[in-house]
Amino acid sequence: WPKAGWAKYPGTIQVVIGPAMHAEGEGPRAIAELNQRAEAWVSETMAEISPIQQRVSHPEPSVVS
Repeated sequence: WPKAGWAKYPGTIQVVIGPAMHAEGEGPRAIAELNQRAEAWVSETMAEISPIQQRVSHPEPSVVS
């Protein structure tokens, strides 16, 4: 545990439960493909629900003078 305790910040936590995912086949390739699908789902869902993630994914273009 941290010496000073956990920092607490006000706000809302959004929880999204996604679809059940299963490996299609057996072996390391099936597991790697499952991990890729899960990672893609998490990234897409975070972009939908998180304004911070949206700014990181789609940064505003900078103006160069």
